[in-house]
Amino acid sequence: MNPIKFMITAKQYIHVIPETIKKGDCAVCAECDVDYVDEEKGLTIRFGSTEAETFNGVFGFEGFDDLLNNKLFFDNDKRRDPGFEYNQYCQDVIKNTDVIDKYFFESNSNKGRQPFYTSWFYNDKSGNIIFEISPLYPWFNVDDAARKPGFMTYEDFMKNYKVSIHKVIPKETLMHWDKQAKSYDHVCDDF
Repeated sequence: MNPIKFMITAKQYIHVIPETIKKGDCAVCAECDVDYVDEEKGLTIRFGSTEAETFNGVFGFEGFDDLLNNKLFFDNDKRRDPGFEYNQYCQDVIKNTDVIDKYFFESNSNKGRQPFYTSWFYNDKSGNIIFEISPLYPWFNVDDAARKPGFMTYEDFMKNYKVSIHKVIPKETLMHWDKQAKSYDHVCDDF
């Protein structure tokens, strides 16, 4: 299957990389890794994983029109950021949050490869479309977490917590990404 890039700048993009599917393999079962790449900094962050068969609608997520029409406001004056809030929710520090229902885009936590990340789209108070990637505490809902390699307490994890990527995405770019994703053709290798 063919990879696809969603350009932010000439050197920064979201790179969707499908796993190789050979003739006779189940195309519906295939998955795509979703990476943020900054070529100038030599940075790659695997922040998502999605089914290849459903990828063509990835930018047409529920709330896409609300995002384009500045209706997915996240109030950073009253709330820190969606990733911080989601970490707090997963640890039962807060009981309710709307971040998953309204702002969530992708996560790589379902793959089990650390570090875990989540990503978000929202509007800021200036009406900008914001794309963020934030770290996710990897040991929530893990049995015997303290015995896992690299374990750290939630409190220690949050001491160093900060948003990893924060980008303003022009409306035209997001609309282009949506068209690009919807026209994406899954090409399988003929092996």
